[in-house]
Amino acid sequence: MQSKLQKTDSEVKAEIQAIMNGMPIGKLIGLEKSQRQEILQKIKKSEGVTQRQIARVTGNSLRHDNRKQKERPLASPVPLLPERWKRSG
Repeated sequence: MQSKLQKTDSEVKAEIQAIMNGMPIGKLIGLEKSQRQEILQKIKKSEGVTQRQIARVTGNSLRHDNRKQKERPLASPVPLLPERWKRSG
């Protein structure tokens, strides 16, 4: 039975830089989403590399990157009170 050996972070960094044609890993987050996902998928398919390790090395979580961002309504800075609670006069 052959077991998978996990790569070291430095091996993963070198592999990512090779995939990115020598570009610094820090530039990954600034790439277009489609380019970033393509690179991350190639890394993810690499044998001996874990998702946690990819997130640690790149500073980019695969789970977060693949999830759609929900737009949240902006909170009012001042609570809005019903008219009947406001003071008159």
